[in-house]
Amino acid sequence: MKFMLFLFGFLTNLAVIVGGLTVIAWFGGSLVLYALLDRPLWEVVIVIGASLFVFTRFCAWVVRRRPAGGSWRYYWLDEDSESYEEIRELEGFIDEIEEEMSEARREDNEEEHERLEEIKLDYLSQIEGLRLDNDIVGLRRLRKEARKAGRKDEAEAYSKRIKKHQARLKKEGDRLEYLPWYAKIIAYGIIGGIMYTIAFAIWMIPGALLMQTWGFWVGWTAGDGWMNSPDVMIAVVPGCLALACAGVWVVSWHFSPAASETKKKSAGKKRRVKAGKDAGDSPEKTRATPSPLPPPGEETPPDANPPG
Repeated sequence: MKFMLFLFGFLTNLAVIVGGLTVIAWFGGSLVLYALLDRPLWEVVIVIGASLFVFTRFCAWVVRRRPAGGSWRYYWLDEDSESYEEIRELEGFIDEIEEEMSEARREDNEEEHERLEEIKLDYLSQIEGLRLDNDIVGLRRLRKEARKAGRKDEAEAYSKRIKKHQARLKKEGDRLEYLPWYAKIIAYGIIGGIMYTIAFAIWMIPGALLMQTWGFWVGWTAGDGWMNSPDVMIAVVPGCLALACAGVWVVSWHFSPAASETKKKSAGKKRRVKAGKDAGDSPEKTRATPSPLPPPGEETPPDANPPG
């Protein structure tokens, strides 16, 4: 599944890059073509200088407006994700549901109480799965370190605990990797079909741009009259400038995290730093040790609270 997601993300990101570079190449090509026309030097300098000034100002505005740092691999491939934040959010939802359940009990609304109970159980199941995933990631890291240090018995103990956690996840039956092989093939086929249909649709845009670029080149080598007309090219330059600005904005929007996501990560980082200070730990230590794991031979209680 991770390979499918990686390939989908790679194709989508590549399509955005190719489309953005193509329209920027159109803008540069329009300036070059205009410079090759038999026009007064002052006019060429004004047109090219003004166009480049507007383009660079727009690029600077986009960079200031959107934070740097993108999602080349997409957030769902990041093993060091905000899973603890998700657990805390789910626990907050459970608190709200329990309040609603108390109100339903006071009103003797059994039907509503049962509905809320089912939602609560579903959230609890999700929390347990997230905690098991966190433990598995941590145990794999510890097993790798033990193997590098030559502690085979300790590594074997970690492997057994990983298998136990995976067996508990498999028992839940709501993960693709733990479905029967025939159901897994069908699920992967459906998901892959949807993903790559979307990727193909996205690639239609840069593909059309590349085909048009080839058409421009053929027209230029064949001596198309409109490319040698100053009246036409003076209108083409601002059009290509608008497309280049749009391409820069799309690329920046695609590869920059959304403002809400940035604020969420910043708030989560502040909470972790505050928790580390309250516990007497440095922020680096708090971030580096997200989940305390018991030594080999001891199991993590299923109802253990996540660090926070």
